[in-house]
Amino acid sequence: MAEHGTRRIRLDIGGEEVVVVSPDLFCVAGKNRLSDMTARCDDPFARCDDAQSDWEVFVDYSPEVFVPLLNWLRHFRDSERDEVIDVAVEPRYRPPFIRMMIFLSYGLHFIRLAGIKAGELLDRGYSHEDLLDAGFEDSELPAPVLAEARQRKGSIIPDKLRTKILQVDIGGQKTITVSPDLFGVAGENRLSKLLAGYCDPGPWNVESAPDMKLFVDYSPEVFMPLVDWLRRFRDSQRDRRVCMLVEQPYRAPLIRMMISLSFELWYLRLADIRAVELLERGYGHESLLDAGFQETELPRILDPEDEMPSGDNLELCIGSRNDVSLYSLYPTPGLPEDVLRINIGGQKLVAVSLELLNVAGENKLSVM
Repeated sequence: MAEHGTRRIRLDIGGEEVVVVSPDLFCVAGKNRLSDMTARCDDPFARCDDAQSDWEVFVDYSPEVFVPLLNWLRHFRDSERDEVIDVAVEPRYRPPFIRMMIFLSYGLHFIRLAGIKAGELLDRGYSHEDLLDAGFEDSELPAPVLAEARQRKGSIIPDKLRTKILQVDIGGQKTITVSPDLFGVAGENRLSKLLAGYCDPGPWNVESAPDMKLFVDYSPEVFMPLVDWLRRFRDSQRDRRVCMLVEQPYRAPLIRMMISLSFELWYLRLADIRAVELLERGYGHESLLDAGFQETELPRILDPEDEMPSGDNLELCIGSRNDVSLYSLYPTPGLPEDVLRINIGGQKLVAVSLELLNVAGENKLSVM
């Protein structure tokens, strides 16, 4: 192991959190891209003009994904040899964490020692033979998977130094640091076009000073979920839905923001935006079908003169499109036959008795 003396690594994690670690920490779990980065002082990523200065490294992952790796490395360093130490990561960030470890070229043996299950690795293209060689037992392996192997082979640390960093001022309330190319991982949009000349692929940068500053006039509660989603989507399997994690009061503004930024419908669907939420904002059924939505995901638009669909336990979804009211019915198991659940603009759910719709005389709702 290389001797680093008193030098430390100062990690800027997604522009949201700064931590300081010893370079040796990245060497405790075998050879990987992080250990390569800190292996010797003449590494192109090490700034060695001052032997006592800290290295400055920017990591374009959210703290919820990267900090659990640091904690696991510390626990693993102090554990018994080959002891399984389950990584402490929130369930919703577990898939991005696994993809990050694979992307960083951690050996399967150490991924197993982080408590990653065999089934989670089979899903990412590893074979049964690979897992057995890494120390998994036959009893840990599920039935053979016939899917084509799709192991990622990309490199996140290039041969030359990355120099592009973007500092984003979000509504004057929060400042984050990202790689400019992050805004291009979900197709062409207004942000990717704006930053097209500043992009360098890859989530790493060893320089901490930003090359460009960007102000976005949105609140952090609306814009930060987009940044978090782009990072998780970047590291996900191709064309797989990655749920947008946003508080309910800010969901509608976020959808409007993504539309305003010209994100394509295909990527809105992959962000798990529902068909009814897009119908309410003016998109047509044909557009949603072209974007990959299934017929079963599209609500049925009812005319007040249409016959009420047969079947019990229906949900009524009320919204608007071009000032035209939409009435959409979904099967809703678990409700009594005389109760209707109403979805109001995708923002609130209420349940009412069918009798309530008739107390003020005949109207469109009572006719339905």
